[in-house]
Amino acid sequence: MATRADKRFSGNLPQLQNLIKRDPLTYEAEYEQQMRQFESFVKIFASNPNEDHSHFDSLIIFLAHVSYCYPNKAKEFSEQMFEFLKTRYSDLSSGTRQALCKGLMLLHKRAIIDAEKLLPLFFEMLKSPDKHIRTLLSTQIVSMIKAINAKHKNQKTNSRIQNLFLDVVKQGHSVVSVVALEAVIHLYKKNIWRDQKAVNIVADACFTDLPKLVVLALRFFTSSDDSKKDNDDDDSDNEMKTAKELATAHRVGKKTNKRQKRMDRGLRQIKKNAKKQKKDPFDFSALHMIYDSQGFTEKLYKKLEKCSEQFETKLLYMDLLSRLIGIHKLLVLNFYPYVQRFLQPHQREVTKILLYAAQSAHEMVPPDASQALVKTIADNFIAERNSTEVIAVGMNSIREICARCPFAMTSDLIQDLAQYRKYRNKNVMSAAKSLVQLYRHIDPNMLRRRDRGRPAVGAEDLKLAEFGEVRAANYIEGAEVLPSDEDDVEDDADGWESASNASDDSGDGEWVDVPKSDDEAEGTTGYINPEVEALSPEAKKEKAAAVSSARFFSQKEFDIIRKKKIADIMGTNKGSKRSAVEAGLDKEPGQFVSLSDIERLSKRPKETRADKIAGSRVAREDRGAFGKPKPKMNPHASTTNKQKARGKNFMMIRQKVRGKQKRSFRDKQISFRNALVKQLKSK
Repeated sequence: MATRADKRFSGNLPQLQNLIKRDPLTYEAEYEQQMRQFESFVKIFASNPNEDHSHFDSLIIFLAHVSYCYPNKAKEFSEQMFEFLKTRYSDLSSGTRQALCKGLMLLHKRAIIDAEKLLPLFFEMLKSPDKHIRTLLSTQIVSMIKAINAKHKNQKTNSRIQNLFLDVVKQGHSVVSVVALEAVIHLYKKNIWRDQKAVNIVADACFTDLPKLVVLALRFFTSSDDSKKDNDDDDSDNEMKTAKELATAHRVGKKTNKRQKRMDRGLRQIKKNAKKQKKDPFDFSALHMIYDSQGFTEKLYKKLEKCSEQFETKLLYMDLLSRLIGIHKLLVLNFYPYVQRFLQPHQREVTKILLYAAQSAHEMVPPDASQALVKTIADNFIAERNSTEVIAVGMNSIREICARCPFAMTSDLIQDLAQYRKYRNKNVMSAAKSLVQLYRHIDPNMLRRRDRGRPAVGAEDLKLAEFGEVRAANYIEGAEVLPSDEDDVEDDADGWESASNASDDSGDGEWVDVPKSDDEAEGTTGYINPEVEALSPEAKKEKAAAVSSARFFSQKEFDIIRKKKIADIMGTNKGSKRSAVEAGLDKEPGQFVSLSDIERLSKRPKETRADKIAGSRVAREDRGAFGKPKPKMNPHASTTNKQKARGKNFMMIRQKVRGKQKRSFRDKQISFRNALVKQLKSK
């Protein structure tokens, strides 16, 4: 009977699979027959591995699908598959290897075999020269960990698997370690392994001897946007229609309630997805999870000094070091002289190096180190021998450094740089004004009297603290603009809303556009309360202390305080148009520097002759040859009906051309007369 069953289902395993899943007890004998056939294949392979086993692959997938119906025998089958793959994977064909790996993954989904047992085998098989199996395993490893954490996160299991990943990454294998590190980075970005242990696996990869592994780890900490995009089947954000496309589609056709509801539902979904995809540009939580940030930074700097890799890798090292020093306010004093070696106008990627120098500045850096850095930039960039763009970039870099480390500037240097306020070039003039504007609000005493401008709000307290001095305040500066709990509801009539209604003021908490001109009254009067402005400085401090000690502030209330501070700055400096923005006073102190802050130019540089020639060449290429139609953007795209008509025989389009010809008034008269004559004859 078993022989007849074998003949019956030998060529139709999917049918037998369907029958076993419906009624496992009835077809248990057929399952055992297929198991015996699997064992015979294993024995045959041991004696003759070169023989063709085309039926073996389909048999493995069949048994992996139905083994869960027989729990007592499934464990034995999984052990046989595991041992066979472990001992013979190098001798198997590519199809058989893939079938065995897929079969083990199916058994793992049915909780028959443990992931902690499979992962070491998969990592070992990644050393195989078979490209298809490496691609399959790299995907299956990530899918396996996602499946483990689908319902709930088992911290003990994750910890053991992370230890395995750490050992694999430390091996420094050119393929296995890279796959393991890419998997850890992918799981971190998908919020599956977003813990300290996963981050420090990537941190340990920075000290391996494999350059590809080091670059991958450095890019994770510095520029996540440059990394490879994740291509998951679940992510359909790219296929989502935009609001403009929905509105265009709704404009055509009959307006019905059903179509209106569909469009509203689509707009809500787009808004929801936009909030999910919206990322904080200064979200570097991974840098906060590194164990012993000071020791890690010092060890990383030693490797940078000995680095003999290409220049792009050195830039990644400097970027990560500057971010760590700026975030944790570390002291790595040798980093600043190292950066000074590259601060030359002719240096490749010098604007990025200036950016790293500004990122590494903070108020705990000793004045000797920071002043030497600023002096190097001033000597090499701010000189008459350089172009105006170089001077403006150097001035912007000094401003960003001094905004984070006020002790980096000396009184003699700031007074010399302030003279560029009347420079003949607008870019240099604007950069110098922004630097002067910064020190008007940090320490006006360092400037000459004529450069100090009007006394700012609370100018009596604007005295730079000594190095290492800590000034503890018992209130939040600017909190007097917020309503206190004792205020009456009548305060809303003066233009101030309550704390609960203040959330409607700034929408989703995004940055607001600071007005660029004093002529725009909205920028300076939108956050001014006349009653608060009438108070004396002592009364403002008392009210700010009372409001600060009464409750916790929300992010919306901090936004109101910040906007009021910017409005005060704009109001006390009538002569400058973009004082708050250019001086960087509209930013939070913990934010990183952007490259646009370093390369900011108020006026577009004049085109040179070479630029004009290059632009004309591009225009000629887009225009095409003289007398010929403009070439298509896609050479494989179809042509229009008008272009197709040009190649047709005239007799084919004669009727259409005749209909498009315009008749004269005389022809219309004759045609109308003939029609009337024909109508009379018919009667």
